[in-house]
Amino acid sequence: MLMKGVAATIAFALLSGCAGDAAPPPANSDASLRNELLRRVTQDQAIRDTVMGSMRNAAGIPDSAIARRMRAVDAGNTAWLMRVVGPGNWFTTKRVGRDGMKAAFLLLQHSDSSVQDQLLPTIKRSFVVGEVSGQEFALLSDRVATSFGRPQTFGTQGDIKDGRVLFYPIEDSIGVDARRAKMGMMPLREYAALLDSMYVRTPSR
Repeated sequence: MLMKGVAATIAFALLSGCAGDAAPPPANSDASLRNELLRRVTQDQAIRDTVMGSMRNAAGIPDSAIARRMRAVDAGNTAWLMRVVGPGNWFTTKRVGRDGMKAAFLLLQHSDSSVQDQLLPTIKRSFVVGEVSGQEFALLSDRVATSFGRPQTFGTQGDIKDGRVLFYPIEDSIGVDARRAKMGMMPLREYAALLDSMYVRTPSR
């Protein structure tokens, strides 16, 4: 999505509800692991709020020191995720609850592209069995594709240029809305309008 590494995942958090799902965790869940996921995602969002605040105060340019802090938070969370899940594995709702799953996915969105690429097949399997939403799988799939210079499939990645939301190249763009619908996502035009309302400023008169 927008302004890679900063506004991109914040936008997704707003659209999907992120880790704010208030449903209680399963009775046999791993409470300590779930709590750690929620603690880390709270830290993740706090630093992004700070970055966004610095951008509003400096004509859209993030404060460099705050941006470095954000990258350090992301690197620590990525290292922790890889230690916990290991190769070819991911969390389950039974283990960490629905909010824990959403928190874990958001942390993955803020990891580096090589880790995302490594875990994409695992996330796809989790999507197939209903542990990961279609929107989440679409977002990660597109992020990996654009990170490696390939066209995206679902139209979730883009940037703001000259006051407009512009999406990165989409493979078979004519069929993108049909693919988005299968993932439970709104049509691309509606999505672009929503992002415009969130991120594109109307010049003051």
